[in-house]
Parts: sequence; C-alpha cells; structure tokens
Amino acid sequence: MTDIRKPEPIPPNLWLELVQSGYQIHLDAGELLWTPGRPRLKATYIVVSGLMRLYYPTDKGSAVTILAIGSGGLLGYHPERRRSSYITGAEALFDTLLLSVSAEQVKAWLNGQAENQAAFAEWMIRDMDLHLVDTYTRLELEHTSARERVARVLLALDRQGILPFATRQQIAELANLTTETVVRTLSQLKREGVLTTTRFVQLSADEQQRLGELLAPFEPLTLPYS
Repeated sequence: MTDIRKPEPIPPNLWLELVQSGYQIHLDAGELLWTPGRPRLKATYIVVSGLMRLYYPTDKGSAVTILAIGSGGLLGYHPERRRSSYITGAEALFDTLLLSVSAEQVKAWLNGQAENQAAFAEWMIRDMDLHLVDTYTRLELEHTSARERVARVLLALDRQGILPFATRQQIAELANLTTETVVRTLSQLKREGVLTTTRFVQLSADEQQRLGELLAPFEPLTLPYS
C-alpha cells in the first residue's frame, strides 16, 4: 500500500499511518460512491488521485454540483453522529483512487487518542476550510454569469492538473450549466482574448490572470457538509 503516491497536502508521517490502516478503492469516471439518502458508510475517504463531486438532486431530476474534491481532499466525514444518511451524492468525475479509513480511526484522531492526531487535525481543518470556500463560491456563482462559472471551474481544474483531460460535459457538470452553454462560453472567452484556445491544455500565466479578473468577490454563506 505504501507505494501509492502521497497527495501533496497530507503530512508524510500521517500518510504512512493512513495507508497502513486504510484500503484502496478504484472508481471509474461516472461511478457513484454513494447516493443521496443512503445510510452513511462507516468510513472516511481520502482522494489520492482523480476528482470527486458532491451533488444534490433537484425536484426536476437534475443534479447540482455542490463541491468538487481533488487529490488530498477528504469526504464522507460528518461530525454529527445522528446524521445517519448522506445529504448529497458522491460521484467520480474522472477515474479516481480513494483511500478508505474507518470512522473509528478518524474518531481516535479527533479525540487525541492516536499518534499523529495533531497532524490529522491540521490537515482536516485546512481541507474543510477549502471545501467551505469552494461551497460558498458555488452558491454565490448561482447568481452570476456563465462566464464567471466557467472561469472558476477552469482555474480549479488547472490547479488540480486535470484540465487537459476534462470534457465540456464535465465542465458543465461542475459549473451547473448545460454543455451547450459551456461551448458558447468558451468560444466567447476566446473571442474576448481571455483564452488563447478552447482546447483543454494547461493554462498560461496570462490566461490564469485574465480568468481570475472575471471573478468578483463574494460573501460567505452556509451549507451542511455531505
């Protein structure tokens, strides 16, 4: 197990303990880890590689992306024991490798009853902060233009190193837009000189800056996690 590559955000000493106590789960693109309303699994999951999304079904039957979680991210944990079922669904947007760790192990770390407790708490707090910022942004972007939504998704995928492999449909799912709207928006961004190409390659520093300039500040909101 220790031969799998360590995600960057996880401290090395904690990573050794995680791989010794957990087990690997491989998900194909489009495969579900759980569905909304399913009884909560007795495990927490670390994304080793790939990209997961937490989504929420609407009354019309469509799925709204709440959160995208990449390498080094944490999902499946909830602080309330009474929360016996999942609010969201969890889907792999790309081929994804997860590391499953038992809820009892997580509980021991959080209660300071295990080695590397401090490292786990620091990593988890940092990861949850990133999730909350991403969630707040998504909620705020529901009231903004397609250009801003697409810009944020492109920047996020570029940071994860996944952009060259992303399809227009996957970008649409992450931005909560239709594929047709994403195609039109990418063409618009190219015409405006924000993007130099609509092919999915690593963004240049100039493209990153121009996309970033499209994003307005937002005020945080709140939303339950998973």
